[in-house]
Amino acid sequence: MSLQERKEWLLSALRSSELDQAHEDHLLSRGASLFDLKRDGVVTFNVPETPCPDPIFSSRYGERMEAFEGRVIFPLFSVQGDLLGFEWREGDTKKKVFLSDNETRAVFLGMPSEMMGVWKLRKVWLVEGAMSRYALKRATPLPVLGAATANVSEPQLRFLERFVDVVYCAFDQDSAGDMGFFSARKKLSRKDLRFERVKYGVKGDDPAKVWDRGGLPLLNENFGGIEWL
Repeated sequence: MSLQERKEWLLSALRSSELDQAHEDHLLSRGASLFDLKRDGVVTFNVPETPCPDPIFSSRYGERMEAFEGRVIFPLFSVQGDLLGFEWREGDTKKKVFLSDNETRAVFLGMPSEMMGVWKLRKVWLVEGAMSRYALKRATPLPVLGAATANVSEPQLRFLERFVDVVYCAFDQDSAGDMGFFSARKKLSRKDLRFERVKYGVKGDDPAKVWDRGGLPLLNENFGGIEWL
């Protein structure tokens, strides 16, 4: 089975799914907007009628991807809008699945919808997870990209060096967030790229937890204002 056939099958499966009310209510309560959820194609996975014809993919996840039934799916796209895979979530568990085992392109949560802002402003906020991205988007006019982890990959760094002049890094306020930031900054080959670690909230916070603690007023207190523009 070709990669294109696998991609078309997954696209069809995602289009036949929708975000159920319980998960929608939960995501909205954590700071996401309905517009962003729909634009990003976030769904609760429903098992499709048509099985996946790829035996390798089926052996990993079930011939209809039964392993993901009822879980929240965040599709992952390339800069050009090509489906690369998805991040799935169940409670605090989140992992990525790629259509190709050899994926080397830059993958951020928020692609490709944030690209117009990236090209125009050349400034971004960089966060770890999807919920932090959705919460922070409420408080800033800048594009917000999710690295999906504190360990920024080489393709992600090369993307930032190519398209961005300023990165405001709002990783989790913990040792892993600090380590991820300093490791990424050390690997940068472009020395004029402004790569800032933004301190906010309290220890252990991420933007989503800032939302949980104080909603939009607390987000604006930590991330709002024209100083970022």
